[in-house]
Amino acid sequence: MTLPKIKQVRAWFTGGATAEKGAGGGDYHDQGANHWIDDHIATPMSKYREYEQSRQSFGINVLGTLIVEVEAENGQTGFAVSTAGEMGCFIVEKHLNRFIEGKCVSDIKLIHDQMLNANRHPVLLRLWWPGDEYDFLCRSGSVGSVRQSGRASGL
Repeated sequence: MTLPKIKQVRAWFTGGATAEKGAGGGDYHDQGANHWIDDHIATPMSKYREYEQSRQSFGINVLGTLIVEVEAENGQTGFAVSTAGEMGCFIVEKHLNRFIEGKCVSDIKLIHDQMLNANRHPVLLRLWWPGDEYDFLCRSGSVGSVRQSGRASGL
């Protein structure tokens, strides 16, 4: 039996800075008012009076949820959710898709290695939070979460 190739990768986002209210989803910080995750929890920003009352006051919920769907040639689909929102959609559909589409569904190690090394470009590295090595293909061996996008430092 021949395993199918990946036909298409699609990405959507919800919540975050573009939402009228918290949506939860892959971004657990993106909750409505009075949710415990947004309450008085010590963070590095708590030392500033204007940001001590709420974690959302300094934008912890700004990214929102990223939803990625991978479709194989035989019509089977898989999906994943993570924190990355609109920025993550752009990166998945305009950059990472080239390392996924057309590959056999079992080429997880190759796909992972190519996506990881393709994101070592100095400009792209500035978009990632240092140390957050979330991989697009799997923490558990199936389609998993996307590397968390973060601040665009130095831009």
